[in-house]
Order: sequence, then C-alpha cells, then structure tokens
Amino acid sequence: MLRKGTSPMSKHIIIKYDPTIPAKFADWFGAPAVLSDEELQIYNNMLCGLYHDVKPQGFIECTLVEDYAYNLFRRQQLRRLQANVRLQVHNEKFERQERELLQEAERRKTETRRIFDLDGPTTRHRYRDPLTDTKFAIEIEINHAKLKKQLAEIDAERDEKLAKLQRAKEAAAIDEAACFDQWIDKEERINEELAHVEQNIRITHKLLDEHRTGLGQRLRQITDEIVDVEFAEIPALPPQEVVAQADAPANAQNKEDPTGTALASGLAELSAPASVKTNGSANPATLDAPATSAPPPSSGPAEQQ
Repeated sequence: MLRKGTSPMSKHIIIKYDPTIPAKFADWFGAPAVLSDEELQIYNNMLCGLYHDVKPQGFIECTLVEDYAYNLFRRQQLRRLQANVRLQVHNEKFERQERELLQEAERRKTETRRIFDLDGPTTRHRYRDPLTDTKFAIEIEINHAKLKKQLAEIDAERDEKLAKLQRAKEAAAIDEAACFDQWIDKEERINEELAHVEQNIRITHKLLDEHRTGLGQRLRQITDEIVDVEFAEIPALPPQEVVAQADAPANAQNKEDPTGTALASGLAELSAPASVKTNGSANPATLDAPATSAPPPSSGPAEQQ
C-alpha cells in the first residue's frame, strides 16, 4: 500500500505537505477562491508541491507561484465539471419528472382540501340547537378523518412513484444521442474555458522561467553546450592567385588571350620612359628616336691615339 505523497516506483516522499506554506500565502494574498473544504485541501496540496519544486526567492516569484497553483486548481475543477456534464443532463431528465410528480401530488391535495372545506367558515343553524351542533361536530370529525386518509393515500402514491423513478434513474444508461443538444453546448463552453486556463498556465510558467533565468545565464548555457572542434590552419595563397582572384574582370578578358601578350605589352608600355613613344606603325619595335646633332668629324691619328 502506497503512502500519501509517494509514487509506485519510489519509496521516497515526493511532496511533503507543510501547513505553514498555505498559511503564509493566505496571509500575503488572502484566502483562495475555493468553495468547499475538499477544494481547499486540493489547492493547498498543489501550492505546496509548486513551492517545493520552484523554491521562490522573492515576492514576485511567490506571486507567480500563487497564480500557477490557482490555474492548476481551476484546470482540475473544469475537467471534473466536464466529466459530469453528460451525467448531469441525464439526471436532469429524471429530476424534471420528479418535480412534475411533486407538483401533481400537491395539486391533488389542494383539490381534496377544497372539496371538504374544513378550514372555511362553518354553517350553523340559525337558532342554537344542541342536537344540531352535536351532529355537525360529528360530521366535521368524520370529514377530517376522510381528508386525512385521502391525503395519506396521495402521499403514499407519490412516494411510490418517486422510488420507482429513482430506481430507473440509477439503472438507466446515459443516452448521449438522445440528449446531445443539451450537453454539447455546455462541453464547448467548458473547453473554451479550459483553453484559456491552459494559456494562463503556459504564460505563468514562461514568466517564472524568464524571471528565474535571465538572458546572460541562457547565453552561458548555450556556450557550454557548443561542441568543441579542431581548428586547421589554411595555407596562404600565392600572390599570383590572389591577384587573379581580385581581378576577376581581367581574368575574364584573359580567357580570350591565353598567351598573355596583351598584358605583357601593357606592362612594357608602362615601364618605358616617358620620352619614348611608338610611331604608330605596325612594327612595335620601330621607335622614333629624338633628334640629335651630327656626329663630330673624324679626328687625326694622333687624336685617335
């Protein structure tokens, strides 16, 4: 047999109920919005469980824990209500028949009292006659007995019909198809309320998580979870390849001139002196030399020595 607060796979207490926790929250936030003692006990158990798991460190976290516990309790309350909707519709049919039986019994009893008219004014003889008064009193007493007997018969018949209806109510199965239009609207409204409560639970959980773990801690956690890798050094490219990659349009033009003569001629032209210019002829080797003076006259043998 399991103890309270234990699981079938563990012998240790999962949640320890501490009565000081609900008292502390009731002192801070007031009494919880519950209706019965059973609901109060359920809410207190949920509050203790959340307090045990979250361990709030400040008033803001305590506020979020209180909202979380109430939404959890509200979700369980709506689920219990949803489970009883069809049973309630089934019982309402028999309760309506019970009310009709009670109303019919009361109508018959009122009609019987009106017939005997024992509570209304009595008709006496104009002159007081002891013999007449005695007969009248005997008649009234007989009518009282008859009235009492008929009222008892009406009550007995009513009780018998109610008992038979109660047995039919307990033995009959729920006919969901017959009362579909009576319970479908209620279940849809409960589902809408459940969806709203579920959204509040998710929002409260997110707020509590964001308040407890900020952005810095999340970034550190992501950094710790990055897988370590080995870095390899990539050798540098030769200068020729760097120039070729940087001068993409020039490479595209060199595809038409694979020998590279155009590039060589351009470099040679740039490296030539500023005073040297081509003569515009087809032979690039023919250059126009600047004008010079005539060679000096040949000297004699002595000067040549």
